[in-house]
Amino acid sequence: MDDKPTVYMMHYLDKTVLIADKDKNHVYIGVLRSFDDKNDIVLESCTERFYCGDCYSDCFIGLITIKGESTTVIGLYNAEKHKDLGLRRVPIAALKPFYTEFDQEQREKDIKVLHEKEEMLREDVFGDYRK
Repeated sequence: MDDKPTVYMMHYLDKTVLIADKDKNHVYIGVLRSFDDKNDIVLESCTERFYCGDCYSDCFIGLITIKGESTTVIGLYNAEKHKDLGLRRVPIAALKPFYTEFDQEQREKDIKVLHEKEEMLREDVFGDYRK
């Protein structure tokens, strides 16, 4: 097993890191306290940062565990460089309508998929029960 990711992650311990997840619309910023061989990560004093256009908003979480399979990028966080990006900080309520709409659409898709899987399972177990 290649242990290089573990070696690199050790340099980030007890430092403020930024982690992007597969969703890519938001990131987590916090102090890296722990990780394992699957790159599951524990962040302390964590903030979830949402982006929308040239705006961003922070939502304090505290202590969080992030599964390694859901992360795409991890790196040291530099607040000074973030200020140079020219993004405006706005209240979370200003971005909430965008995420609420997305979340609702995603929930509806998930429910539809679950119903389809449930139908296939019934057919496999009971045959075509609608006859």
